[in-house]
Amino acid sequence: MDDNKELKHSIDQLTRATKRSNSLGWGFLHGVFTAAGGTIGLAILITLAIYILTKVPDTNIAGKFFHAIANIIDRNQH
Repeated sequence: MDDNKELKHSIDQLTRATKRSNSLGWGFLHGVFTAAGGTIGLAILITLAIYILTKVPDTNIAGKFFHAIANIIDRNQH
């Protein structure tokens, strides 16, 4: 008899969790946090890439390009 109560309780919890995960509000919240995490992660990666690429000598085209981008960013910060 006790096993039946535990099974019913587990099924009720699973049903509530399924309803919550299928709700519109939960989906919206999940989307907001996914987008925010992707945006922050991309900003960090771009910042690191620009920092590393500015260490490339500006003797070639790519080096000149990334140094020009770094100069534009520096000018906009002041």
